[in-house]
Amino acid sequence: ITLSSLPDGSGAKREDGIKATTSEQVAATQRAQQISREQASLTANTLGILRYMYDSNQNKEGLALVKHELNKKPNEQTLEKLLLYGIELSDREKDYALMKNYAEKLISLNPNDPIALNNLAWAELKNAKNAEDLKKAEEYATRATNIRRTPNNVHTLASINEKQGKEEDARNLFLEAYAKDSKDPEKLADYYRTSKEADESGIEVSRVKEANGRYILFLNSDTV
Repeated sequence: ITLSSLPDGSGAKREDGIKATTSEQVAATQRAQQISREQASLTANTLGILRYMYDSNQNKEGLALVKHELNKKPNEQTLEKLLLYGIELSDREKDYALMKNYAEKLISLNPNDPIALNNLAWAELKNAKNAEDLKKAEEYATRATNIRRTPNNVHTLASINEKQGKEEDARNLFLEAYAKDSKDPEKLADYYRTSKEADESGIEVSRVKEANGRYILFLNSDTV
C-alpha cells in the first residue's frame, strides 16, 4: 500500500511532497560535495603556489599569500600548514614578531607538538629582550626536546643556552645536535664557535664544507 492509494487523494500529495523534499536534499548534498571538492582543489593549488614561493625564496610574496589565506578562516589542517609556512618565511625575513605571532597560533592548535614548541622557542629567543624572555624560550625548547630530541630541537636549546651564558651546556648541546645530524655543517660550526679549545687557540671556524663524503673544517689560518 502506498500513500497515493488513500481514498481522499491526500496520500498522493503527501507522496509528491516527500519526493520533492528528498530530491532537494539530494541536490543540496551534491552541491555541498561539489563545494567541498572545489575548496580542496583551491587549497591544494594555494599550498602548491606557497611551496613554489618557498623553494624560490619569494619570501615576501609567500607571506602576503599566507596572510590572505588566513583571512579566509581555513579548516584546521590547512591552517596548520599555512602557519608553518608563515613561520618559516618570517624567519627568513627576520620578521621575528610575525614569526612569534604565527608560532603562538600554531601552539594553540597543538600545545604538545614538538615542532610547534621548537618554533615558538626560536621565536621567543629572537624576540628576547631580557633574561626573563630567554627563560621563557628555554622552557619551550626544553619541552620540545623532552618530547622529541631532534637535531633542530637540540640546536634551538643550545642557541638559547649560549645566549644565557651557559657556555658548557651550549657546547655539549651543539655537539649533540651535530652528532644527530652530521649533514648539517651549521651545527658543527656552532659547536666549534663556542668551543673553549677553539677560542683558546685563536682558531675560528669560518665555514664547514662537505668533500668526498666527509666534512672538512676550513680555518682562518695560513694552511687554507
